[in-house]
Amino acid sequence: MKSLQFDLKKALFNKRLGVSEHRQFQILETALELIQKDGFEQLQFGNLAKKCKISRTLVHHYFKDKLELANKLLDLSTLHLQHEVQTALSREKKTEKHFEVYCKATLDWAAEHSLEATGLLLFINLSSHNIEMRQRNDELSALGRQRIKLLLTQAGMAGPSLDSNAQMVQVLLTGCYLVLLSENRNSKESLQLRKDCLKSCLSIAVSK
Repeated sequence: MKSLQFDLKKALFNKRLGVSEHRQFQILETALELIQKDGFEQLQFGNLAKKCKISRTLVHHYFKDKLELANKLLDLSTLHLQHEVQTALSREKKTEKHFEVYCKATLDWAAEHSLEATGLLLFINLSSHNIEMRQRNDELSALGRQRIKLLLTQAGMAGPSLDSNAQMVQVLLTGCYLVLLSENRNSKESLQLRKDCLKSCLSIAVSK
């Protein structure tokens, strides 16, 4: 876990890691814990500082407001998701199977890494009423669809409905994210939901 944290830190800050970067990472991890427990609306920089055993001024030094913090939490969540997906893809040598692996890995990530996924859930919720977040959501969604289209093409599923199929798969995966992250489900229910969602994604992929 420590090696994964180190890799995430390097990717998140894209520079040599110093005291400042380690401190910011601590703030982000603690913020995820507090948001998961009490919600974003209840998050206060004073409580965050107290939990991290630092001053509130230092938290504001790194993050001017909650929106900037939320954006950085999204960065952390997406990097963690990318790491999990890429690890799963690297284990499957047959590229035609990568679409299925991608869908399964993203669903497993949401179910098994709820803390890290909190940043993505927060972003989805904020993008519904914040213009800046909505614009970023549009950009990330476009990149996600391109990735899905590429995987469908590699799987030999690039038919006339490639664009619409990729969009439907993306909407389905996002919907499953929200259910997995927003509702308390036991492991059996969670596994069944992921199986059903994966089956639906594969059905969409083969449709013309």
